[in-house]
Amino acid sequence: MLLLFQGDSVTDAGRSREDLSDLGPGYPKYTAALLREAFPAEKIEFVNRGVSGDRTEQLVARLEPDFLAVKPDLVTILVGVNDSWHSCPPTNIVTTDEQFERNYRTVLDALAARSIPVVMLEPFCMPNPAIPDFRADLLRRNDTERRLAREYGNVLAYIPLDGLAYADAATHGTTHLTDDGVHPNEAGRAWIGGLLADALKPILRTRFFAK
Repeated sequence: MLLLFQGDSVTDAGRSREDLSDLGPGYPKYTAALLREAFPAEKIEFVNRGVSGDRTEQLVARLEPDFLAVKPDLVTILVGVNDSWHSCPPTNIVTTDEQFERNYRTVLDALAARSIPVVMLEPFCMPNPAIPDFRADLLRRNDTERRLAREYGNVLAYIPLDGLAYADAATHGTTHLTDDGVHPNEAGRAWIGGLLADALKPILRTRFFAK
């Protein structure tokens, strides 16, 4: 089976564009290692098509070449932080709530039409005086994502990263998982990878590897 990771820089994490099998150093690497360990006898192919800076608009533009043409059996999506961040100065590229929902629906509709299951991860941010305060905007996007996850039958799991990150910060501080407030550091990458692997294991076991 082929598992496709999709999203922005958090997924991209500097992956190689020359080696399309490269997962990069981000959470996909950790997720893949944990799933290979959990299912050593199964053949799982992992593909990372995250692109740094992407908003939901770019995911729609990349639907054919980077989603459908890959022919995935399962897709994970982590996107949305740039829809909020880029709406602030100096970029000022505003994605309205309506556009955000329409873009995400376009992606989910295309995957649902092909009966491709999805696992959604919500974006998160931590306070950092070096970046704009877009948290209120991001929370609205996350509310939309949660609603879509409940609505679409092909969304098999939703991982509330923002809420979980703030729970972690209550114990370990706001820089435990991310140094700049948005991009996960090594601890954050391993943390996301573990959460995603835990969500995927029962899906793979029952849907793909059931004997």
